[in-house]
Amino acid sequence: MRKEKRKLQARLGKFLMHIKIFLGLSIIFSLFMLFILIYLEKKKYMLESEVARYEKNPINARVENIQKDATHFNKDLKDFNENLPKQKWSSLLVDLSTLERKGIILKQITHAKEKIKNKDKNSLDDSFRFIDKLTMSGHAQTRGNLSAFKENLEASPLFKNIVLPLSNFEKSENIDFNLILELQ
Repeated sequence: MRKEKRKLQARLGKFLMHIKIFLGLSIIFSLFMLFILIYLEKKKYMLESEVARYEKNPINARVENIQKDATHFNKDLKDFNENLPKQKWSSLLVDLSTLERKGIILKQITHAKEKIKNKDKNSLDDSFRFIDKLTMSGHAQTRGNLSAFKENLEASPLFKNIVLPLSNFEKSENIDFNLILELQ
């Protein structure tokens, strides 16, 4: 029985030694993790302080606003350039001003790109192309003035497919009109 008691005490001693080692390592690991946590909290505090100083600086706020404005401006400019007709507006308006427009007052000219499917029967893909369309609205003194203006547009090398609805010819005088045409 004494032998068994000694064996049991030896086992119990080993077990307690393992527990002491485990607890010692746990304490060391906990202290290590505590130091890391303190270090990270200090870094966090330093970064938050730096961000707060940056945000309080009025120059940085103005720079950010200027950057946002520049980004929006560049996007708007890109959209504008993508929607311009192939011709420049200035040359288009100069050429349009040379057309005879007796009795015609143009009030508005708008531009749009229309996506249409290519009509190439030999093509295997469903490709598309874009055409530039202008919508003109204005006022004509007489039906004859409006008809002559349409004929001048048709004779111009700048435009094609001029659509002037018949409803524009209902009145004989003081006609508000809208017409749609494509740029060549």
